[in-house]
Amino acid sequence: LPLPKAAAAGAASDLELAHCLEEFMAEETLDEDNLWRCPRCADFKPAAKQFSLWKLPPHLVVHLKRFGGSGSGRQMRKRSEAVHLGSGSDSGLGLDLSPFVGSEQRVPPKYELYAACNHMGSLTSGHYVACVKHRDGNWWLCNDGRVTPMAASQVVSEDNYMLFFRRVQAMRAPRQSFSNPSNWPFRLSIIPDQFK
Repeated sequence: LPLPKAAAAGAASDLELAHCLEEFMAEETLDEDNLWRCPRCADFKPAAKQFSLWKLPPHLVVHLKRFGGSGSGRQMRKRSEAVHLGSGSDSGLGLDLSPFVGSEQRVPPKYELYAACNHMGSLTSGHYVACVKHRDGNWWLCNDGRVTPMAASQVVSEDNYMLFFRRVQAMRAPRQSFSNPSNWPFRLSIIPDQFK
């Protein structure tokens, strides 16, 4: 997921995961550099595309795009804002995807965080560690050969790079394949300009 721009230029501010999802799912204009090819007339036309979530998996992996270019030189840099999960559960480590789902769900689209992969350091040099939740509910920090207990309040941080969620009351996921797009976890809408 992309990290939206900070509210104040040059200032690091905390973000909500919902803001990242909103930016990822925002309508994008396909202009002259990236035109849509009409299947009827085979001509390239301006259009807009937008993602919406449709079928949700029992396990969800969220990759935060912390590395990217900025400014006219497009120099790569790392974003270091903490991305908070919101109020999806009593622990503060839940995720409710209800506002982002474009289809009716038999089971509420709620997830609970069970692991995080963290990156500390810069673009050219860094170190990875993992935070994992044991089935007894306790969190552990795995750092190379050392495994130490950690507080749940320390799991969400500015170092989170990947977040691993388990769906609460998960059902068996439908088989996904290229030949069966009705079971894909998202829908891609392409709207030609003349139909907007």
